[in-house]
Amino acid sequence: MDYSSSDWASYEWSTAHFARMFPSRSKPGKALRQYAADRVDDPATTLPLLAVAAQRLAAWDRSEYRAVARSALKKTSHPQARRLIALCALNAGESRRTVTAWLRQERENDLTLRVLEDRHFTVLNPTDAFS
Repeated sequence: MDYSSSDWASYEWSTAHFARMFPSRSKPGKALRQYAADRVDDPATTLPLLAVAAQRLAAWDRSEYRAVARSALKKTSHPQARRLIALCALNAGESRRTVTAWLRQERENDLTLRVLEDRHFTVLNPTDAFS
């Protein structure tokens, strides 16, 4: 937490990489969960940090992630960010209907939606090295 707000964290990539040390399988304290939620809900968050924050929060607190995802998608217009948020929401138990609606908002996400449909919306788990 101290690092992320220090002058050393001039690139979010380093913060994202550092955040990977917190495993998906164990729920951290409230401050770290709030930090992840704030990063997901901030449209200025870069994709590397968004990916870690979204995946971790979806694993740590599914209901909190679904609420944050709904808020974030109202602010985010980048197709990759929207895809990332939607895929993590699926892992957090969001409905097929909602994830489909989110992905249909940009043509760039059509292929992802087709893959999910072919897989019957089964959860896409990250590799052990990432989680």
